[in-house]
Parts: sequence; C-alpha cells; structure tokens
Amino acid sequence: MKEIENLTFTDESLLLAGNSLEDSVLKLAEATRYFGLGEVEGDEINYEIPSLGYCVVTDHNKIVKRIYLEVGGEGGYIKFPFKFRGLNSQSNREMVRKTLGEPKARGEEVKGRIRCYGAWDAFLECDNIIHFEYSANASVISKVVIGVPSEFPF
Repeated sequence: MKEIENLTFTDESLLLAGNSLEDSVLKLAEATRYFGLGEVEGDEINYEIPSLGYCVVTDHNKIVKRIYLEVGGEGGYIKFPFKFRGLNSQSNREMVRKTLGEPKARGEEVKGRIRCYGAWDAFLECDNIIHFEYSANASVISKVVIGVPSEFPF
C-alpha cells in the first residue's frame, strides 16, 4: 500500500486507465467519485473537475477510457500540477522525448485561421497511451491525455 501512497496523479492515471472507477482505491479515483458530476454523452460518462484540472471519461460500466490532464489550464480548468518522471508543465517536446524515448506516434503543429494546434507525441506506458500535446506558441506541455490504446487512432 505504501507504493500507492507515493504515486503522482499522473502515475495513478496510467494505472486507472482501463480499470473500474468505482473499484479503485487510488486518490485520483476517489477525488473523481467525490467531486465529479458524471455527465452522459452518447456511450460515455464525463467526469469533469475543472477545479482540480482534469477530466475522466468512462464507459457506462465506469471503466476508465481516457483521462485529460489540463496542464496548460485551458477551457475553464485550472492548471493541473503535472509531474511525471522528472517532467513538469515547463517541459518541452525535446525534454519529453529525451525522458521517454521515441514516440509511438507523433504529429506536427497545425495552424488554422481561427486556432493553432500544437505538435503532439504519444508513448506506450504501462500498457496504456500517454499523449502529450504541446502549446502552439511556447512548445511546452499544454495537455496530457492518458488512456487505453483502443481510444487512440494510431
């Protein structure tokens, strides 16, 4: 049990993805059950918790599909206090790749007329995907999405 107590929320997210939100003893799951208001959207339930900087998406059986960590604090979310293997919210793409190695998939920045989308990298960790999105202007981590591999189109 002591090992669970020392995990960051990012580590907990990797363990929670693909598992039951209801049965988990992880702090992230407990906070989601306590603060999250489950909103049904199609075949998913979204537990948005802007005051803590994250969102958990489950299926109707409450198996976690994806977890969004709003590192950049966009869309009404506070900045999620991201920490993972020495990386943090000020880490850039080069630092992420140096720490985690070659990504399983990647994409470059897309500039639209209304909005720019930053580059992204995805890695396989603990049998799940950890997907980093980088801000378009500063190229630091802006969002991290953790989920089961079937949730990602690559």
